[in-house]
Order: sequence, then structure tokens, then C-alpha cells
Amino acid sequence: MTALSGQVAIVTGASRQRGIGRATALKLASQGAVVVAVGRRRAADGSPRHGVEAVAEEAGGKALYCDITEPDEVERLVDDVLAAFGRIDILVNNAGSSDTADLKPITELDDAVWSRGMATNVEGAYLLTKFAMRPMIARKSGAIVNVASLAGRQGMANYGAYCAAKFALIGLTQQTAQEGGRYNVRVNCVCPGATDTDMLQGTLAQSAERRGTDIAAVRDGVAKNTALRRIGAPEELAAAIAFFAGPEASFITGQTLNVCGGQRMD
Repeated sequence: MTALSGQVAIVTGASRQRGIGRATALKLASQGAVVVAVGRRRAADGSPRHGVEAVAEEAGGKALYCDITEPDEVERLVDDVLAAFGRIDILVNNAGSSDTADLKPITELDDAVWSRGMATNVEGAYLLTKFAMRPMIARKSGAIVNVASLAGRQGMANYGAYCAAKFALIGLTQQTAQEGGRYNVRVNCVCPGATDTDMLQGTLAQSAERRGTDIAAVRDGVAKNTALRRIGAPEELAAAIAFFAGPEASFITGQTLNVCGGQRMD
């Protein structure tokens, strides 16, 4: 029997081919969990907008579509998982975005960019936690892992909404850990540093364009900013998430772990 045999795990933001969500879904599945991979709505023609179905197939689980910023949709998602499997043991709040195409000082930031950043990066996690934590409390067992960022540890110029949301997500982790503890529901958080994902590739490309250089040069500079002198792999983040979700972390709650190759050490 593997560590997570029989457990049901929801993983949001699991649609990218090279992403933390996909790596986490596969890692949890490898430990025996039944994985529900969650992505945004299908396209207007009914075809999948993202690769969430492919990820679910790889993980041997189920794909569900949900706009995590909409309370009714999130509640329906949780109801659908309970109807299909009868339980929710693990929730990984991984979905997020950084809006790097519109980096501006707070005095010039568009209100819509702020609202979108807060909705995707913290309100979605709040809603999933709100509804998924209820059956966990009823069963007196569960693990929630939030995926924040080093931007939630220290402010970064021109990343107003992203930083504010990730700081809030760490606060939400601690607050819900206090509430869930008496019911044996643990809540922890990981803060990725530079990780080799599709999202990072887009960020590097935009940075290279702004600086008038190439992606390789920007990537090399990011890698040199870590103690290990390299960029992380999604699978390394997934390992930390799986640890927090699993039985070996049974006495750990309310904690935030940097998984960043020594990019930050606190």
C-alpha cells in the first residue's frame, strides 16, 4: 500500500504541460491518490481549452472544469467530487497567474489587473478552501497545500497585485491552519522560486524583450541568483507538496516552505 492509497486529491491549475499542477497530479497519483485535475472552462466550441484532460488521463484520475473565482462553480465542483468519490482528503491550491505583460508601479496599475490578480491568486484558494474544508472537518481529516511564491515573502517592484495576493495566501494558510487544527485538518504552503514551467518561460521572454536581450541570458541571470545556481523543476515542487499532503507531515501545519534553491533563506 502506498502513502496516499484511497485518498482523493483536488489539484487546481493542472492544465499546463510543463507546470507545477501537472507534476503534482502525477506525484500524488504515484503515491496512490485518486486525482481530480481542475482547469478553467472549455472553449466555446466545446473542446478543451487547456490540457487538463490529458493531465487527468496521465494521472489516472478525473478532469473537471471550473472558474475558481466563481463561488457557485466552486461549490458545484466540490459537490461533484463528493458525488463521484464520497470524500476529499487533499486540496492543492495551485492555480495562479502573474500578469507579467502589464508590469507597472502601483500608481499606474490598471484596476482590472489588480482585481484579476487578486481573484486568481487568492480568492480562488479562499473559495476552494471554504467549500472543500467542510467535508474534511466532518471527517476530521484532511490536508490543504497552498502554492504561493517568493513574491509572498518580499515585495517586488511592479508586481503589486501578485505580491499582495501571495502575501495574503500565506496569511490564509496560517489562519485556516488555526481553524482546522482541532479537526485534524492541516494547512501548509510552499513558495516556489524560479521553476522551469510554461509560465516562467513566458516571463523570461517578456523580460528579455524589455531588456533587449535574449531569453538564455535572462535565464542564466535568474539561475545565478540561487545558491544552487540553477532553476528548479516542477517535480521538485511537487515533491514538497506531496510531503505536506502525506502522512509524514502529520504534525506539521501552518507552515510555509521556500522551495527555491536558496534564492531566499528565511
